[in-house]
Amino acid sequence: MKKLFTLILLLTVASLVGFSQPAFVPNNGSGCAPLAINFTNLSSFPSVYFDWDFGDGTTLNGVTNPSHTYVNGGNYTVSMYAYDGAMSYIGYYSYNIT
Repeated sequence: MKKLFTLILLLTVASLVGFSQPAFVPNNGSGCAPLAINFTNLSSFPSVYFDWDFGDGTTLNGVTNPSHTYVNGGNYTVSMYAYDGAMSYIGYYSYNIT
């Protein structure tokens, strides 16, 4: 919970000063396989397109708030890449799932 609060606080401050960064939170960051996770996009800018890499060889394109199931145990780095309306790259955010 502390991690989520810190992230939301940082995003709120970033929005107030006009700086935006892609960000998301999982509903669960660890557990036993199979592990189903819903990701909530917290990006505070007008991106219209997101690509996801779930770190297990699975990718997903064009979805804002995806779900993914990890069928094998392990450590995975989830990355979200954000693009604007002209498909210009804005930035990315990563999170470790264990």
